Amino acid sequence: MRRMDAIEKLLQSFGYTVGEADRPLLSFIRNTVENSIKIRANIREIPPELVPIVEKRTVGEFLATKLSTGEFKSDSINLEPLVKTIQEGKVTITYDTSGQTREMMLKTYCGMLIAYGELEIVAYRKLRW
Repeated sequence: MRRMDAIEKLLQSFGYTVGEADRPLLSFIRNTVENSIKIRANIREIPPELVPIVEKRTVGEFLATKLSTGEFKSDSINLEPLVKTIQEGKVTITYDTSGQTREMMLKTYCGMLIAYGELEIVAYRKLRW
């Protein structure tokens, strides 16, 4: 599997089709995300366990960039995959999205993707001497 395949599939799950013009930006964002994780954890290489975090953070940064530059509208993204209710045993948590516009929901989700996996990154942190 190519390095960017999982990122492109994740973007496709939201209804965003990656074009040739998007690939340089995606590659740049992925490299930036990888470097920030390496610096945060003080590691030289991204371990396989952190690759999904890199992918999700890359998607979050990419969508946030595209949204902020106005290159696409939130109407073009399928927000159905977003979780509105979580149920575990007898406990149910429902998020009220009635007061949010599609753009607000997408910005919130982008923020969640950008911050995704912080505890896992900390678990791989090495001390500097």
